[in-house]
Amino acid sequence: MVVSLAFGIAAALMQAAAPAPAAPRIDGPAAGAWILTCDVGAATAPGPEGGRRVFRLAPRRLEEWSPTLKSFGPNLCELFACRTDPQRLEGTITSASVALTIAANPATRTASWSTQGATNLSRTSGPCTMEPERAPVNAGGP
Repeated sequence: MVVSLAFGIAAALMQAAAPAPAAPRIDGPAAGAWILTCDVGAATAPGPEGGRRVFRLAPRRLEEWSPTLKSFGPNLCELFACRTDPQRLEGTITSASVALTIAANPATRTASWSTQGATNLSRTSGPCTMEPERAPVNAGGP
């Protein structure tokens, strides 16, 4: 539950930064995009997805899947720090007290999440599964 606090902060930052869409959008694949699934908390975490978060990560692109809207949210790299190089993709969302980083290495097909600055967390990092985005995302989820 405490891990979800950091992601709650990140979600609040994302919602505040993004205008509310009139209707859910269905996105196509971004060039070089990877879909990362990260378990950031216990199965008892609030919400229908529990502690599972799904991200689309590509050069200069970081988006989180919204089960409610059934689409990826806004490109957080336009609002927060993102780093890219030929071997590694990384996006970091920061607030005054917490930083959340989502990182992937396509060459080794490894990915991870981590938080910095948060206190009393039972877990501050972990692995993510990653797979290349192949086709447009349907309304059922990534």
